[in-house]
Amino acid sequence: MGSTLRTAEAVVLAVVLAALLWLLFSWWRRIRISGGQYTALCRVRAAGTTRPAIVRLGPRAVEFHSLWGAGTRPFAALRRTTVEIQWLDEQTPVAGSRWVRLTGEAAPRGPRVPSGEGIDVVLSPGAGRALRAWQETLPPGHSFSTDL
Repeated sequence: MGSTLRTAEAVVLAVVLAALLWLLFSWWRRIRISGGQYTALCRVRAAGTTRPAIVRLGPRAVEFHSLWGAGTRPFAALRRTTVEIQWLDEQTPVAGSRWVRLTGEAAPRGPRVPSGEGIDVVLSPGAGRALRAWQETLPPGHSFSTDL
């Protein structure tokens, strides 16, 4: 009886420690990705697949990072000065959110996005407003294109 109880305690302790480590790592990774910039959770549709992601609105690019994983490099990035925003009239998986298509040149540090192809993103209302404000605050001499 005592041996079984100790084994059960050890298993429970291992599970609790693993969950705690996963939470701490996820928190650290999100802080590392943000780098002091605005980040939001979103759903990205590109090349026929849809997956959850973290969108980062940085000073030079909009970057998309995988929600799950250990890395902090983006899987797609568009240069801020070339991003065009277009609202799409499609059903979203979450009520109140909207599909947005982002097109533009690939950022130098990010992986290549096929030219002419956009990245479709589901954004919450707050993240949509943040994206619009981010785009409107471009450096002097740049303009933006949007149909918002």
